[in-house]
Amino acid sequence: MDFSKGIPPECRTLVVVPTMLTSTQTIEDLVEALEVRFLANRDDHLHFGLLTDFPTPLKNPAGAKPLVRLASRESKS
Repeated sequence: MDFSKGIPPECRTLVVVPTMLTSTQTIEDLVEALEVRFLANRDDHLHFGLLTDFPTPLKNPAGAKPLVRLASRESKS
C-alpha cells in the first residue's frame, strides 16, 4: 500500500490509544500527546481517539465524574 500521496477515502483509518483515566495530569498529558500525533499526521482520512477506562477497582466512583468532564472538555479544545 502506497500512501505517500495521502490516505484514500476507502482506507480511512482510526488510530485509537487505549489508556486509563487516573488523574487530571494524566488526561492533560494524553490529550497533548494525541494532539502531537494529529499535527504530525495531518490527513483528511486519518482520525485519532482515546479509548479510556478507569483503574479497577475504582476507589472513589464519585471522583470519576470530574475526570470524565475534563477528558470531554480537553478533547474538544
